[in-house]
Amino acid sequence: MTDQPIGSVSGSEVSEADGTDRTAARTIASLAIVVGIISLVLTAALLIPYYALQNPWIIPVFVVAAAGAIVAIVLGRRSRRAGAGSRGSASLGLAAGLTALLIDIVLLIVFIVGIWSPPLNRVQLEGTGPQAGVTASFSGDTETRTLPWPAVGSAQYTTAKSSTWITITAPSDSENQTVGCKIYWNDELVVEETSDSGTVSCEYDAD
Repeated sequence: MTDQPIGSVSGSEVSEADGTDRTAARTIASLAIVVGIISLVLTAALLIPYYALQNPWIIPVFVVAAAGAIVAIVLGRRSRRAGAGSRGSASLGLAAGLTALLIDIVLLIVFIVGIWSPPLNRVQLEGTGPQAGVTASFSGDTETRTLPWPAVGSAQYTTAKSSTWITITAPSDSENQTVGCKIYWNDELVVEETSDSGTVSCEYDAD
């Protein structure tokens, strides 16, 4: 019987360790490839609806997501061929794929929230009247408001509602003064009225 020197490692132990490392590397590499493919497909699918928004800021986000997915696939395939010594590359590929997948998930959540949120309409109400003492009543986003109004005044707000109105009233001693009102809906002039009776109303319903 031959004694094995203290501190030495047998060939079978080295082979077993190498096999374990090789298996771990292949597993991580396979995960990197799968995650990379999923991320790349999801990025391509999200690109279509986001492209319709024509927002330049979204381009770098998609570039990073696509690059991460491609890096994951490339490093994963390379690591599967290289064997045990490529565990670091496989881990890097998996990290890149997970980063891309996280970006895609955030983009998907933002897109879904945007779909379920009602579109907001931009409203601008304008009113004209005498130099002093004019009041305006109008519908805001959440409530009706009555305010002192300058000779030429305006109010802007956004709303999910489909209608709005404004009434301009001159003071009692200026009942014969000309008053006017305008409604702009999403930057388009939709209603314009004038009156010599001291009061005028504008109403608009998008439906």
